[in-house]
Formats: sequence, C-alpha cells, structure tokens
Amino acid sequence: MRADSKQNTLVMTMGSSGYQYGYSRYYANYGEIEGELTHDGKAVTLVMLCYYSGYLDLAFNVDGVTSGSYNVTVNVTEIDTGRTGTITLDVPYASYVPGFYISPNKVPSDLSRFFTAANVGKKYKIEIVFN
Repeated sequence: MRADSKQNTLVMTMGSSGYQYGYSRYYANYGEIEGELTHDGKAVTLVMLCYYSGYLDLAFNVDGVTSGSYNVTVNVTEIDTGRTGTITLDVPYASYVPGFYISPNKVPSDLSRFFTAANVGKKYKIEIVFN
C-alpha cells in the first residue's frame, strides 16, 4: 500500500562536503531535509542522499526494520525549474550503517546533474516510492 504523496515527499536543500553534494547525516553532516516519510505505517528516516565521483549514496531507516531489502524509486525534482531525475534501486539492509544502504555507480545523468557545486543551497523535492 502506498502512502499519500504528502507523506512520501521531502524537500532537500543541497549541501556539500568537499566534492560530495546532497544530504548526509552519516559521516559528514551537510544539506537539510524538511518533511516526513512513511511506509506501511512506519516512519522512514532519510540518512543520506548524496553524490560524489560517479556514486550515489542512498541510506534510510524504516522504524523497527533491521533486515531485508526494499525496491525503491527515488524521484528528484528541482523546485525552481521542474527538471526531474529518477533512479530505481534494490536497497539491502546494511548493519554497519545501520540502515538500508546502496551506492551505485551507474547513475542516470538526468539525476546526477543536480549534484554539483553550482546547486548548493537550491531546493529539491525528493520522493521515495516503495515498489
């Protein structure tokens, strides 16, 4: 069952740490997130959505879930222009994070183009759809 879109939408203010761009509360703290996510009635916390050197790091927690994997589609929309980028990933649980984590290096250019120094401070709508 899919929660309503208001509950699956965040607003990210692009941040940076060195050559990493996006949002992170894992190793480094940068970027900002507003909003809330839920899946199957459980709180979802975005831990990281950042890009560097061709890799997109995605990490999130689902309240009370400590194993398995989720197939998710991440939609990013630049609020000022309406440009979008999308990626669909199978995200396994990683106990060392801890949380659901993946770091693919085959990131579509329509998504990776957002994660640049020129976009630090801009706002992006982040939608995480659990498939």
